[in-house]
Amino acid sequence: MAKNPLLTKAQMKVRYPNRWLLVTDYKLDRSTCLRSGRVVASSRDRGEIHRVLKKQAGKLCIHFTGSLPRDTGVLFPCPV
Repeated sequence: MAKNPLLTKAQMKVRYPNRWLLVTDYKLDRSTCLRSGRVVASSRDRGEIHRVLKKQAGKLCIHFTGSLPRDTGVLFPCPV
């Protein structure tokens, strides 16, 4: 089975506008912003991405290609 192509963050934004992405084989910059990766799943529904995430193994990240509303916060859980 062929792997999805490696895309830059800019390419993801063009190919998947205003969508939530589940990304593997990703690279981050020094400030931990996404630079590139392979899209495993995409959806306009964030919940769908979380359902797919539960069925996947490995190192994955979630990325949104649109603009978040001003009243939206992002929370990153830390292991205790």
